[in-house]
Amino acid sequence: MGVHEKNLKYNLTEIDYEFHYFIKNMSCRAVMRLPYSYRCQMAKQVGDCKRIINLFNYFRMMYCSIHIDNKTTEVLFMFLFSFICVAFLWLMSFNIGAYFSPVLKIISLKLHMNEYLAGVTLLAFGNCSPEIIANLMPVRADAPIFTIAVGNTLAIILLSGGTVCFLRPFKMNGHCTLRDLLFLLLGVEVLRFVMIKEGVVTMCEAIVLFFIYVVYVVINIADVIIMRFYIKKLRKEVDHLGNLTPPPTKELQAKLRTLTSLEVENDIQISDTTKYRRSRNSGNHFSDTTRTGYFVTPRPKERPEQVDHEANRTNLHNSENSKNLLLFTEFLHSLNPIDGEAWQLGGQAWLEQAAQLHADCDEPVCDHYPGAL
Repeated sequence: MGVHEKNLKYNLTEIDYEFHYFIKNMSCRAVMRLPYSYRCQMAKQVGDCKRIINLFNYFRMMYCSIHIDNKTTEVLFMFLFSFICVAFLWLMSFNIGAYFSPVLKIISLKLHMNEYLAGVTLLAFGNCSPEIIANLMPVRADAPIFTIAVGNTLAIILLSGGTVCFLRPFKMNGHCTLRDLLFLLLGVEVLRFVMIKEGVVTMCEAIVLFFIYVVYVVINIADVIIMRFYIKKLRKEVDHLGNLTPPPTKELQAKLRTLTSLEVENDIQISDTTKYRRSRNSGNHFSDTTRTGYFVTPRPKERPEQVDHEANRTNLHNSENSKNLLLFTEFLHSLNPIDGEAWQLGGQAWLEQAAQLHADCDEPVCDHYPGAL
């Protein structure tokens, strides 16, 4: 059938072809500028809406399923979607605190990492993976990815870093911090040079950007290896100075202070958080902050006790028992979403029951060191 015969059969005009071309190249954002009575039909026909939507087509949900026909209802549903986003953020923070962080410490222990190396490798991969996946989605096809990446980096460094430093003060390693900032500046400048250069980004330039991060990780691994070699050397020197008669007190104390600080940086410390969780559930963890002022960084009176993970790992072991003893009993017990202490002290444990039950079924529970983090 020719084009002319097809036009006669379906009674198509030039306006129909122009409208079809307009629909094909129309942006999904333009749907929001149309009258409410046309938004459902346009959300079904505009190809860009199907391209940028992954799992849920919110336009069809709002204007076809729910039939939103006025501004007030639309604003109310925007608030509902915002509340759902906040609920997902709370669920994500709950899963990170209850499951991801303990498992990350266990993996770091098994790989013989310290906290710093685990932060720049395992934790960095976990933080950047969602952003990489989001940048590859069609919804960000025309988005300024470079600006988004730099903005996210600044938000993590300034907002998240400042909040952590205020709420949980800690001592930072000046050499490691300076090295990280220099690599950050190097990566941003190289990426900026690649973007402003004429032409498209080549494969070699992309490999150079990836290689910078590989060099950064290799330098961090080498730093940990050198630090552990220096710790062994300091231990031998301390033993040698301690055997001298009389021992050089000042030199020995200086080496002991250096050795102690390096050993703290070398190990992953697992703290007993049982007392803190009890005070948090009862609401008493704000008492010290209230007395010192809300705008003053609270300093804990005493640090949490360190957990001997090797002793806890084998304290209930008995070679006479079978390997699968009480396996299903412990599994069913772990599915109980109600924390007895939180129920008695907090009064809001029912808010977490559904989320915790779902997480216990889908995610591995790290109870290797109970009450520890």
